[in-house]
Amino acid sequence: MQLMHNRDGERRFTLRAIVSTVVGEGVDTLIFFPIAFCGVIADGYMTWGDLGRMMLFQLSLKTLYEVIVLPITWKVVRIVKQLEDETE
Repeated sequence: MQLMHNRDGERRFTLRAIVSTVVGEGVDTLIFFPIAFCGVIADGYMTWGDLGRMMLFQLSLKTLYEVIVLPITWKVVRIVKQLEDETE
């Protein structure tokens, strides 16, 4: 995300925030879910397809949440930047 910020400056904050969420939550999901549910799959209560759908649904919900709260995130970032500028 820092590379995107270096390239675009202050523009495209929305894109950076959403991409950051998708990448971060995607990595978290790919690591956590198989570990957490491997016993359930081994016992036959769930299939790998079920796990994949659950992972996709969870990632979609978290990304949707980020899009919904993005205006609040943007305001908080602006306030923090102003405070940083005042202390420099």
